[in-house]
Amino acid sequence: MQVTKTSFKFEPRSLTDRLDLGDRQIHAYAIRHVLKMPYKRIKENILIKSTVKANKTVLRGFANLAKRLGYQSPKISNLKQLPNVTITEESNQSMPLLVTSGPRVPRKQRCGLPNAQAHEEDRKFVFINNLHNKS
Repeated sequence: MQVTKTSFKFEPRSLTDRLDLGDRQIHAYAIRHVLKMPYKRIKENILIKSTVKANKTVLRGFANLAKRLGYQSPKISNLKQLPNVTITEESNQSMPLLVTSGPRVPRKQRCGLPNAQAHEEDRKFVFINNLHNKS
């Protein structure tokens, strides 16, 4: 199970749980890197928008994660041929802020697509261990 950008931990699970967690990890990766991955625009008024060109390093990382989780396909093999460049991301915060205190946060800020700044602040925490954290 991927718990940070560069670290994994092993937890024995049933085959069904491993498949479910693998799918969730692939989706979490896509959420973290949505702005650098290609997509087909559905509507014009989206708050977070993809860059014009997909980042090849992000696509290679997507393929690497999929392979490490046990997925195989010709598309994954093709993506693994893309250039591999190490990108460093730093954060002063070690854990995500899971709750807010103080005055009520407006619904527009709590629901729907995030704005680009909120996505950038939160994406480094979109890993299974944080998404499944019960505290």
